[in-house]
Amino acid sequence: MRPHLAAESVRTFTGIKYHAITGGAGEKLVYNRRAALETAAGHAQHFLEARMAQISRLAEIMDRPPLIVAPYDAELFGHWWYEGPEFLDYFVRKAHYDQQVFKLGTPHEY
Repeated sequence: MRPHLAAESVRTFTGIKYHAITGGAGEKLVYNRRAALETAAGHAQHFLEARMAQISRLAEIMDRPPLIVAPYDAELFGHWWYEGPEFLDYFVRKAHYDQQVFKLGTPHEY
């Protein structure tokens, strides 16, 4: 990359992810985009299943349909968590197409 940077001594974000986040010890693993996306899809499925279970439990004890709110610091998605946008995409698609327990919406719609 060095020949393509503005100055040889400048460190800059190239948009290319070279290493996986593996913790503080040992050698860093080379980033594997396919594996990372598979993990993000698996995490989205797990999150979906956990929300469905949560809603089912709450529906048994509440006198109205439960409202689940999941606020996040937007900085996590894409900056600190490289696959965060893909996780959101997988989750929203799975929530829309793969289940009938809840629907996505806004507090106003609720």
